Amino acid sequence: MKKPTIGIIGGTGKMGQWFASFFQTQNLPVLIAGRNTKLTSKELAKKSDIVIISVPISETQKVIKDILPHIDKHSLLTDLTSFKVMPAEAMKGAKCATLGMHPLFGPSAQINQGLKIVFCKQNDNDYVLFLKNLFTKAGIEIFNMTAEEHDYQMAYIQAFTHAINLLYSKIIFEQKNVLKNKLHTPIFALQSLIMGRVLHQDLKLMSDIQFYNPYFEPVLKALLTQGKNLLNILENEDEKGFIDMFSEEKEFANDFSNFSVLQTDKILKLVNEITVIIPTKAPLVITPSKAKITYLGPEGTFSHQAASLVFSKVTQKKIPAETFFDLFKEILDNEADFAVVPAENSIEGTVRETLDYLIEFSLSVIGSVTIPVHQQLLSNQKDLKDIHTVISHPQALAQCKQWLNTNLPNAKRVSAVSTTSALNFPQKGYAYIASDIAAKQYKIKILTKNIEDNPANTTRFYIVAKNLIKIPGISNKKTLLFLTVYNRVGILRDLLNVFANHNLNLTKLESRPSSEKLWDYHFFVEVEKESKDPSFTKAIKELEVYCPVIRILGQT
Repeated sequence: MKKPTIGIIGGTGKMGQWFASFFQTQNLPVLIAGRNTKLTSKELAKKSDIVIISVPISETQKVIKDILPHIDKHSLLTDLTSFKVMPAEAMKGAKCATLGMHPLFGPSAQINQGLKIVFCKQNDNDYVLFLKNLFTKAGIEIFNMTAEEHDYQMAYIQAFTHAINLLYSKIIFEQKNVLKNKLHTPIFALQSLIMGRVLHQDLKLMSDIQFYNPYFEPVLKALLTQGKNLLNILENEDEKGFIDMFSEEKEFANDFSNFSVLQTDKILKLVNEITVIIPTKAPLVITPSKAKITYLGPEGTFSHQAASLVFSKVTQKKIPAETFFDLFKEILDNEADFAVVPAENSIEGTVRETLDYLIEFSLSVIGSVTIPVHQQLLSNQKDLKDIHTVISHPQALAQCKQWLNTNLPNAKRVSAVSTTSALNFPQKGYAYIASDIAAKQYKIKILTKNIEDNPANTTRFYIVAKNLIKIPGISNKKTLLFLTVYNRVGILRDLLNVFANHNLNLTKLESRPSSEKLWDYHFFVEVEKESKDPSFTKAIKELEVYCPVIRILGQT
């Protein structure tokens, strides 16, 4: 058989792109038709040996009807919808071969993740076997079943689980008093993470999954009936009735339950390492004059200076944190209302720890402030020749590199998490690079002033909180984004084109390695536009085609 031409209608969408990329890696010619392509669906149908429909469920029947007259009788027509009965009915009477396909994975899936595709055979030809062999050779498992059996199972596997998690979110988000405290059990955290994953999906897709599955309505009615039964038992304080209601299921699933405990123990160990913050519909409102502030301490650091500048009218004691992790943890544990976090230096660039913790914890950037950074050489020595060791934060050492090379070329340079901590116990022959505030705070003389290599040296700080809260006088006209991408050739070009097409200027584009896959990267993007701006919201919608995860980290 010659290499067939694969045509994907809806190939500019997420799943369409996944299959287009897959077939291209198999050295197969691929044609794509979408809303904004020159090639129309009908033209694609005429030119393709295998026609794949990857459009929303609600549009599938119309697309099938439109292209059927244009498909050659020797070709194959297939679709990727989550239902198979409906498209199978629409394909009846087709002169060509037809096949229902349902990939049991999303567009962010990797080929080595044990992927599965359901085949609902309808009218075979050689291309059906070709696809089966192609997928199987790539490690994708094929399941054969009827369209009716598929939809019946999906009523439980997809529609039912989506409904449960959507209803869970509807109830749990109202309970702000529950969500604010620290009593989250691992199972509650795990269930909430699953809820969040479901909410991440497109609402139109989830509504189609429930509206168009003919088997789902009885399942939902069964859920409501069992809920009423349980409510009746609780209202009557019928403990025996409760036990009777679930005893058969408990006995039936005994072996599975034991298996589940062993397997979920592995998952819960990972969940215990994650700090889960579940949002509430009612945002936390904090009066800045009563707020508690944490900063990268101890006292006398540039972070302390920035915190004092931002919250100059706050009279309560500010809380110094020893590490970046502690900064974020203070917010998570409600020990502080705001954190002032170093984000970027004009010479040394981004502070990577800040970006990493913004992703690890679901907190918000609510503004930023930039302050001049003048580095002072502090020491109890009287002369530079008496100094044999210089201690400071790695960023400060880098900012003063040329000065140190010229004036203290033989002095040992020692990195410290916090310079001001070392200032508590100054040693003979040692010098410290720190601020003039630190010199006053720790009563150590300034041996040499302003030793930074660039006199225009500045550092930008983010103000971080649990909720988006407006702080008067703080800049927050830009939007900080976190993006994960579908890894393929040209993906960065496509992302940048979206911003350019909407006339959005980028003031930051930073890549960070993913912890999930070797040589895979995520992106931090700062856009010179507020998140509520229409051009920004349109761009975000277009980015969804290229990005499985888009997080607005806040306003900077």
